[in-house]
Amino acid sequence: MKKPANLSILLLALFSIACSPKTETEDPPPTEPQPWEWRQIANFGGQAQRGSMVFAIDNAAYVVAGMGNSSVPHNECWKYDAVANAWTSRAAFPGTAVIEGVGFAIAQRGYLCLGSTNGAAGAVNALWEYNPTADRWTQKAPFPGAARSGSVALVIGQKVFILAGSGKDVWEYEPAADHWARKTDFPGASRFLPAGFVINGKGYVGTGVLGGPPFAAANDFWEYELAGDSWTKKADFPGTARGYALGFSVNGKGYVGMGMTNINNSGTNMILSREMWEYDPAGNSWVARGEFAGQARTMAVGFVIGTYMYIGSGNNASGQNLGDFWRMRPAQ
Repeated sequence: MKKPANLSILLLALFSIACSPKTETEDPPPTEPQPWEWRQIANFGGQAQRGSMVFAIDNAAYVVAGMGNSSVPHNECWKYDAVANAWTSRAAFPGTAVIEGVGFAIAQRGYLCLGSTNGAAGAVNALWEYNPTADRWTQKAPFPGAARSGSVALVIGQKVFILAGSGKDVWEYEPAADHWARKTDFPGASRFLPAGFVINGKGYVGTGVLGGPPFAAANDFWEYELAGDSWTKKADFPGTARGYALGFSVNGKGYVGMGMTNINNSGTNMILSREMWEYDPAGNSWVARGEFAGQARTMAVGFVIGTYMYIGSGNNASGQNLGDFWRMRPAQ
């Protein structure tokens, strides 16, 4: 008996679908969330980890280095494509594998600077540039201050300003000239692991870990103006004082979220926050914007692509490394 033509076509189509290859690190593009709604996206392509560095270029973010389940940092580099919602392995970072350095992007190039292999004794001052088109790393002029980790980077125009992690010194780096210059010192207390963001050509830095041991958490916030190379104290962060918070800027507003509040814990049973706060520079005011939908975490990465904020990896209150990633779009 001859099979109908349409049945043969259907069987062939089903066979083709069943045999189609799948990519482990690629998921369907996430659906559009409502403003302030966190949605989970594709899990990280590498191992669950903490203390990584990140920079974003166009519609992609690059998550580099970090510490997995061993006590030694790794040098993997993973690219997240926000359009495809997919992770791809890229050229490994050739420098010393570290955690808690800074990542930033200027003029279609990514940069990694500073970091530590194991606390202050293992701190480095190297600076590396990444070319995403060539998938190539190039070493640049090293950071001229003391080697450190736990710093923050503020990209203003075609320059970056790096501070905190050790002392109050502030350093300007201009990639076009591969040149560093000392700027006005940060006037607040010396700290590491603060949050920072840039709005309308001005940098903002606050929260962080003070002194130690014993350590304390900070909630003060400061504005840096490039034109006058000057700092101005702004409204304090209204949430519980914390370190390890993440900073973002979207649509002319700043955001600070996550972080650890019991700074002197031994690494387990940490008190971690999922709060998100919005800063309006026009009114020098803060407003609460709900909570992150995933697990509370510390040593996570955060970045912005378009009008979306992304948070992922890190470790939870029990010290377990995480590999999930989430995104959220603030209201315009």
